[in-house]
Order: sequence, then C-alpha cells, then structure tokens
Amino acid sequence: METLVKNSLAAGIQADYLLLDSWFTHAPLLTSITSLGVPVSMVKATSQRYQVRKRNVELKELYGLAQPVIESSSNILRSIVTAIKPNIAVKIVFVRHRQKKNEWLAILSTDTTLTETEIIRIYGMRWDIETFFKYVKSLLRLQ
Repeated sequence: METLVKNSLAAGIQADYLLLDSWFTHAPLLTSITSLGVPVSMVKATSQRYQVRKRNVELKELYGLAQPVIESSSNILRSIVTAIKPNIAVKIVFVRHRQKKNEWLAILSTDTTLTETEIIRIYGMRWDIETFFKYVKSLLRLQ
C-alpha cells in the first residue's frame, strides 16, 4: 500500500486525502502513510486500541467516552479526538447506521482539524466508488 501511494505521488497524481477501507485502518499502515497524505477511513471494531486519558480502550468503549455531537444532522452521533499507537492523533466520528438504526459506524481521520460533517463528506466520496464497483461488477459480470 505504501509503495502504491509513493509511486502515485511520484507520477504526479495529486491527492488531498487517501480514502481507505476499514481493513486498512491499522496503526503500522497509518504510521507509514501519514507523511504521504491525510488518510480518512472507516474503522472496524477490531482489537485496535485508542488512547484516552492514558488508557487504551477498544472502539466500543471509545464510543461511550466520545462527546455527543449537537448538530442539525441526527445521523452524527458522537465525536472524539484521540490517538492510536505510536501517538498518531486521530478524530473519530460515530454516525448512525442507515440500515440498522440502533447501531453506529465509525469514521477515522488523521486530520483532527476537520469538522465531523467534513469527515463524513470526504469519506462519502469513497462510498460512491464502492457503489460504482459493485454496480459495474454486477452489470458487466466482472470479477
């Protein structure tokens, strides 16, 4: 992944953000590509730990520690600025799951200055790409 990003940038491809699937949200990869761009990615509830007040917590516990977001959109539930090892600052936004209203999804950004709305907007671009791939694969029967 790191080589692909480096080669793309060296070839002159410009990018403001690197949008990643949840499978790629691991500290070693985020560490290696943070200097190359600003990753924004979905977070899976894995064994990844987040540092809060000198404690390491899992994503579910982090949700409970995050502050509720008072905003016009009822789909943004909570937000928190935290860190993953080795001291990578991240902002995690918890949003309501569209199909399962009593569940949430988490979106991570290494740009902690972005608003919750901006993080969701940027990640939404990645979802459009996924939808396109699914449509093309089913319509054209590509594997």
